[in-house]
Amino acid sequence: MSARILVALVALALAGCAAAPENPESVELAVSDRIAVETIGHGHWSEFGGCSAWCFYTNWFWVDIDVRNDAYDKEVGILWTSDGWATVHTALATFEYTLNTSHERWGVDVQLPSSAHAPSIPTVEFAVFATMNDTTYWDPGNNHTVQNLEHWIGATYSTPTINHDQDLELHTETWPPGDFATVDVHYTTDGGASWNTAPLSMLTSSQNDWWYANLGSFAPGTTVEYYLESYTVDGDRLYEDNVGANHFVDVRPGGPVWWAGNTLQWPANGALDAGEDLYIDIESWPAGNALYANVHFYAGSIWLTEPMTRDDALWGNNDHWWANLGPFATGMTVQYAVEVIDGDGRSYWDNNGGGDFYAWVQ
Repeated sequence: MSARILVALVALALAGCAAAPENPESVELAVSDRIAVETIGHGHWSEFGGCSAWCFYTNWFWVDIDVRNDAYDKEVGILWTSDGWATVHTALATFEYTLNTSHERWGVDVQLPSSAHAPSIPTVEFAVFATMNDTTYWDPGNNHTVQNLEHWIGATYSTPTINHDQDLELHTETWPPGDFATVDVHYTTDGGASWNTAPLSMLTSSQNDWWYANLGSFAPGTTVEYYLESYTVDGDRLYEDNVGANHFVDVRPGGPVWWAGNTLQWPANGALDAGEDLYIDIESWPAGNALYANVHFYAGSIWLTEPMTRDDALWGNNDHWWANLGPFATGMTVQYAVEVIDGDGRSYWDNNGGGDFYAWVQ
C-alpha cells in the first residue's frame, strides 16, 4: 500500500469521518500473510433507469474478495475514493459462498451517482481489508483502481415475449456518439448448439448513438437467446451480454382458442364502392393463443383464401386480426367466412351462424 493511502487512513480514523478499520498499522501483516485477504476481481456496470425529461442511468462498481476463514465472525470491506483520497468512503462486503475448506468469497457492490444521457463511471481507487480475531488484514495488492468509463454499450431492449407472426426487433445504445464502428447481434434458437450473426444499423445520434436490428419472425415455442458484440472506431471490442446472463425472447407457443367473433367489414354494405379495398376484421380470445387466421371468400368463380395479420395491440382483452381483400367491380357480391387456427391446430370459424357473410359492391 502506498504511503499516501496509509496517511489517509490514519487521518480518517483520527477524524472519525468514516468507519475505517482499527489498527491501520496492521497493513504490514499482509506482507507476511498474503492469503488472508485478496482482491480476485473488480469492474463496473450501469443500468438504464428510464426516461422522463431525459434518460438516466444508475452506475455501480463491484469488487470480489477472497478471505481466509480464520473466524466465523469477520468484517470484510473496502475503503474507496474517487478524488485521489481527498475523500474516503467505507463499503462493507457480504458473504457470497465458500471457495474451499479454508477460504470464502465476499463481494462489494457500490452505487455511484446517477447520470443523465449516458453512463458515467469515475476512476475509483480502493483498498481491501478483513478484520478477524481483532486483527485487520489488508490485501497486499492495495491500492487497486477501477478505471473510468471510456466506451459503453447498453440499454438494450427487446419485447420479452412475442407472437410467431411478430418480428423480433431489438435496440441498443452506445456512447460516446460516433465512437462505435459496428454492433452485431449473435443469437441462437437451439440453446447455443449453433449461432447466427446479424448487424445492427445506427438509427440516430444524440447524447448516445441508437442502434436497431430486425431478426424477423420465429416458429411458435422458440426461445431466442442473444448477446451483442461491438467495435469502436479504434478497434476496441465491447460485449453487451446482460452482465453475463445474455438476453432472451420467448415466442408464444399458442394454445386453445375459446372464442372467435365480432367479425366486421369496412366499408360497410351501402358504403362499399367499386375500386375501394374491402377490409375484414375478427377478434379471438385468449390473446396469444391463436397462431393464424384466414378469410375464405368467393367472388364470382372460385373460393380464395387471404391470410390475416394480427395487430400488435390488443382490442380489449382480445387479439385483433385483419385482412385486405382488395377492390372489386361494381355489382359484385363477395361471400366470406373467417377461420382462426389455435396453437393446438384446431380451427374456429365465424361464418355468420352457417350462412356466411356477404359484402355488396355498389
